[in-house]
Amino acid sequence: MRLTFACLILGLPLMLLFEYPLTRIAGVLLCLGFIVSGVFLIANPDDLGREEE
Repeated sequence: MRLTFACLILGLPLMLLFEYPLTRIAGVLLCLGFIVSGVFLIANPDDLGREEE
């Protein structure tokens, strides 16, 4: 959960406030990390209520 919010808090300013290509790339990668880690948090089988087979 901390990783998800850290990626968002660091990624958005890097992507939106700075014009340099490296900061934009880092911002996009951090935002992508936010999306991927958020999907893994949401799609956790324990939280979905599905039992193991």
